[in-house]
This record gives sequence, C-alpha cells and structure tokens, in this order.
Amino acid sequence: MQNVFFEHSNFEHLNRFFSDNESKYSTVFILTDSNVYKHCISQLLQNVPHLNGVEIIELDPGEGQKNIEIAHQLWVTLLEMEADKNSLFLNFGGGVISDLGGFIAGTYKRGIDYINVPTTLLAAVDAALGGKTGLDLAGVKNQIGLINNAKGVFVAPHLFETLPALEFESGLAECVKHMLISNETIWNGFLESENAKDFVIVNLEVLAKVKLDIVARDPFEKNERQFLNYGHTIGHAVEALFYAQNKSITHGVAVVWGMIVENLISCQLGMLSHSNCETINAKLADVFDLPNVSLDSIDSIVEFTRHDKKNEDGEIRCCLLKEIGAPVSKVGVAEVEVKKALEEAISRFNS
Repeated sequence: MQNVFFEHSNFEHLNRFFSDNESKYSTVFILTDSNVYKHCISQLLQNVPHLNGVEIIELDPGEGQKNIEIAHQLWVTLLEMEADKNSLFLNFGGGVISDLGGFIAGTYKRGIDYINVPTTLLAAVDAALGGKTGLDLAGVKNQIGLINNAKGVFVAPHLFETLPALEFESGLAECVKHMLISNETIWNGFLESENAKDFVIVNLEVLAKVKLDIVARDPFEKNERQFLNYGHTIGHAVEALFYAQNKSITHGVAVVWGMIVENLISCQLGMLSHSNCETINAKLADVFDLPNVSLDSIDSIVEFTRHDKKNEDGEIRCCLLKEIGAPVSKVGVAEVEVKKALEEAISRFNS
C-alpha cells in the first residue's frame, strides 16, 4: 500500500522523510501554483528546514496547465536546472499539480522520485493517492498519462483552511463518492450529519483509506479500481463541456452532476432502487451548489462521453451503483439512456 501520512502543523512525517533520505537526493524541486504559493508555501518552508533554498517552480493555477506544452516547459526547466536521476520532485498543490507533477517525474530521465503534499481536500482523498498521473489532450481529460506512485503522500488538513468554499466543495464531492461506493454505514452518518465539512474532516483518514484499499487490491485498474470512476463518465463530459465554453466549474461539482445522472441511469436499468436513487440525489442537491446545464447541451455532453477512456467496443461504459456500497463497473449504457437521464436531471436539479 502507498505510504500516506497525516500531518499536524509541524509536518513531523515530512521532516522524518527528509532526515531518512538526506543522502539519497541530490536536489529537490517544488512544483506549485501561484495561489498555493501565496497562501501556503510559507507554512511548508517554515516547518520543513530541509526545503530551505530549494528551487520552486510556480505555475498559473487551473486545469489549463495540464497539457503537453506545459509539460515540455517543465522538462526543459528541469534540464536547465541540472536536475538528475537522483533529484526529488515535491508536488505542493491540488489535483492539477499532483497529476502534472507525477507525470513529469515519471517521464523526466525515464523517472525520478516524487512526493505529494496535497493542499486541497480533493487531492488529499483522490488525486494525490494511487499513482495516477497525466495530461489532458484536445480538451479531453487525462488522455495521456501513466501510473507512477509517489514515494510518500503527506496530508496536512490544516492547509485546507485556506481553501475557497468552492474548492472545499469540490473535494467534498469525492468524499461523498467514496462513501457511496464503500459502505452504507458512513453514508448514513453523512445523511444524519448537520455539518458536511466537519463530518469529512473527522472522517478524513477513513475516506482516504477507501481509495487506498481499492488501489492496493487493483493497482492497474483491471477490475475493482474502476469503482472509483463512479460519477466520472458523465462528470468528465460536463467538465469538458464547460471548459470548451470557457465557463467555470470545479471537478468535484461536475462529478456530483455525474453521480446524479448516473444514479438515474442505474435506476432506469433496474439496478439502483428508486428509493435509494431519490435519497442519494436529494442529499446531493441539498449539499452542493449544482451547475446550470441546459437542455441544448445534451448532445454535446453525449459526444464528450464517446471519448471517455473507459469505453469499449464503441459503447459508453459507466460505473453504476446497484446498492449503496455495491458499485458495478463497466456497465454498457446506450446513448438513449444517457439522454433520458440528462433530461430528467436538468428538469429536476438545475440550479
């Protein structure tokens, strides 16, 4: 299982990592973005003396950085800074930074070590865990990449205090996904909770362990790891649509929309009971500020689903819930079912 450590404000585990590996790494490079640099970098540098004087590579924030042009710039930067096979890459940021940084580390000089220090809830329970790294291609998410595990992931929940409400909500969405694919007990606890934020912070290690356990059993996504794609077939398509229209949407909120639509599909197919579908979707609509998706965009969303990397034999494949805690992967779904579910979701859940 991947080494994941939950930190307090003094970064005890990260300091121990550098002490234990003091002679192993020739140089350390921090990859971050301008928002994280502004709000969080001082907390890291002040509490981890080993990082004093290291090179910091700062990018603009956002999904738009996950492309081959930025990757090329980073490879050239590392070459010019004389990074070698014994260099270490430290990804300090959210999911974009861990996706991009892990890919750069896995490809530069055929692979150098890297670690993740996630600064968002989403990265802490999802993107920074499990070794998936990559880039977007032609506006389609995560089409280029590799599975390349970090040497350690150091989760410091106090860093989440700087998150804007929308970014915390994005991470909350992945937490809810973990609840729904894992077991009914934690989902029922969430249903009864009065404060969603407090609930996920208290249960952060449990929620991260959902993904870690799945990845340990299926590291290369041959079977069970595909459960983590619940909500993502439609969610990625909605995210791609908004990106193409130059509209703003967080990954997590797009996945919430994806979960709602995929629950409706599952109900249509006779898998998820009507009662569970209604309960789940009502809770999602209550907790999250859902995006405004128009009926006119249905054909575009379906077109984006055709490019999803989970598809096989020209057929849209989704991970759907049969019951809470009982996902089913690679379910073939006809386009007519997708359109029907989108129409219902838009009519009932649009903001």
